[in-house]
Amino acid sequence: MNEKLARLEAALFLSPEPVSVDTLSHILGVGSKGYVRSLAEQLEEELAQEHRGLTIREVNGKYELTVKRELVEEVAHLAPHQDMSTGTLRTLSLVAYEHPIPQKRVIDIRGNRAYEHVKELERRGFVTSQKKGNSKQLHVTDEFLRYFGLDTAEEFKMHVDNNITEE
Repeated sequence: MNEKLARLEAALFLSPEPVSVDTLSHILGVGSKGYVRSLAEQLEEELAQEHRGLTIREVNGKYELTVKRELVEEVAHLAPHQDMSTGTLRTLSLVAYEHPIPQKRVIDIRGNRAYEHVKELERRGFVTSQKKGNSKQLHVTDEFLRYFGLDTAEEFKMHVDNNITEE
């Protein structure tokens, strides 16, 4: 495998979302978008072999690596929480940033669908709730901290604040 093809595969493997041809062109250090597409096709051919578990997909002009459909059910348990919706992730971010936060505030900000998001987050063990007056107080859990590699909930807020000020 040539160096540029290996770098393309590594970039797609690490990216949590599809990567544009422009971004890949920059990562690979090439000016030709056609060359990037050619490398993507070459990688697709290599991954199409029966003994390979991944495939490359083009989605709206962007590329991503995914598990072959016939293998997803067998390995999905190894990547828990990868199936969380964007709405649920946004609700989790709000809870983590404001930790602890009244559920009423979450609903005021995120809307009524957040009730379902909170239930999902409790089911997954990322959030707990305690009765407080007419509402609940939401807290992130040790499982949330472990999963995201944090020592404290305040560390999450610091990371967010630092990323906002750097932009």
